[in-house]
Amino acid sequence: MDNLFIGKIPITQNRYFNPFSNLLDMIQYYYDMAQRNNIEELDCFIDVEYSAYRDSFPKLQNTEELQNTIIKKTREWMIGHPDNDWLNFDETRMDQLLDNAFFQEYRLQARKFYHKYAFLELYTYSKLQSLAVTQLPQIRSVMAWYFLCYNDMIKSIMSFGFFTPLADIYQKWGWRWFTYTIKEDHLDAVLYIWAVYAIRACKHVHNIPKNTLKKDLMDIYSEFLILLTRSDSLQQNEQYLSFLKKEIQCFDDDEIDSLKNQIQKTEHQNFKLMQDKKTIERSCAVLKQEIKKLQNDQYRTDDEKAKGIIERIYAALPENKDQAINEVNISKVWDKLSPLTQKNIETALNLYQSRQRADLASFLLISCIETEMKGNFFAPFKESSLYRSIQVNFCNNKRYKQVHNALYKKGIYPTMGAIPFVGRAVNSPKAIVASEVIAKFAEFLSDEKEAFCKICRAIDTYRMGLNKLSILNIRNGVAHGDPTVEEKCDQQCFTDIKHFLYDPPLQIMISILLHSKKKR
Repeated sequence: MDNLFIGKIPITQNRYFNPFSNLLDMIQYYYDMAQRNNIEELDCFIDVEYSAYRDSFPKLQNTEELQNTIIKKTREWMIGHPDNDWLNFDETRMDQLLDNAFFQEYRLQARKFYHKYAFLELYTYSKLQSLAVTQLPQIRSVMAWYFLCYNDMIKSIMSFGFFTPLADIYQKWGWRWFTYTIKEDHLDAVLYIWAVYAIRACKHVHNIPKNTLKKDLMDIYSEFLILLTRSDSLQQNEQYLSFLKKEIQCFDDDEIDSLKNQIQKTEHQNFKLMQDKKTIERSCAVLKQEIKKLQNDQYRTDDEKAKGIIERIYAALPENKDQAINEVNISKVWDKLSPLTQKNIETALNLYQSRQRADLASFLLISCIETEMKGNFFAPFKESSLYRSIQVNFCNNKRYKQVHNALYKKGIYPTMGAIPFVGRAVNSPKAIVASEVIAKFAEFLSDEKEAFCKICRAIDTYRMGLNKLSILNIRNGVAHGDPTVEEKCDQQCFTDIKHFLYDPPLQIMISILLHSKKKR
């Protein structure tokens, strides 16, 4: 620091030292130093003038002038930004450097700054300073105290949200490190404020128990009051004393505010849950009423009723994406399932979780089997050259007429009730003779015929729940509004149908996809 004179008035002029070509050069150098954590190098960094190792590190010179440079760069960021030469560097390299854990706190705070890389010099320098202060004897930290406390940089550091450097120093040396004064007979009141700022930093990073910090705060206030009284300076330092009193009184305010917010949040959640419960109960009642109307509709076929029930369930439930993949063992083949199957699985799980309707949820899962059988076997057959080559569309055996029509007629496909019969028919010589359509479908299945028949047998013979309901029992019972199905289709029933679809040994969904005749 040089003294100039204007007339006879002394003017203090700061001197600056900056050995770095740009911001990246500085930050990289300091980061590398932190990683090395070399005690001799840190000793030279923190106070080169009194370091025994000053000749070993030529870039570490003029500690006070370098600190002036950091302060100058900080002020430049506050009024705009440093000169263009200082910011002329490879930003990709800088961004990669800032990804390191050393800069975690900076990354969190940098989002609120107006300029990219703003105050990075101050953060990095103070972070490295705190490392040196905590590693070296206290007597070697005078220049760090000079930078933080004497130059009032603590206020800037706290305002930018850089809490860790102050908290680390406080944890190592306590509050008296901050209230140290060069002149023992001189009371510098603001130093006690900086000690309180450091306590705030510790509260923020949770590195010291709150009770300990509260005791420290009481000790700071007590000592400060005694010193003010002894120096007869109570009146002129009233604002600082009031600040300390308020800090003590409001010490737990953040915790109280947090509890208040949590209470409000819980009350809001409870209110929302109550409203949701009422909404669910209302929508459940309406859904039940509308399904009952549909079940009693004499002018609709079973298939139309089944389709209508599914559509009404969709309307009653909000979407819950991705729940299915998380809850069932189907993630490997999820993307291969049709969008309708995915939707029905998601809706079934949501319906069971929110309404506990095992019958409707099981009904939805069963509809997935029908959808995938159509998409992987029946629809591909009707698009094949074998289907187009059929010349005789007549079935001469009543027993196989339903299967014949379902496989041949345009726009219809075998439903859940017909699927087991299709499996038997393609294995029956009588059915092959009775219907060219069945014969062509058996030919179409080719090497997959055995697997197809196994799937059909599983659909026919699988039983679910404590009451051993069949897949067709549930499908038709829900479609017709059979009250015994609603009563007997229990939680175990829903669990069993999930196992049937996804889990070994059956894994019907995976079997269907594995032996699919759909063109890929």
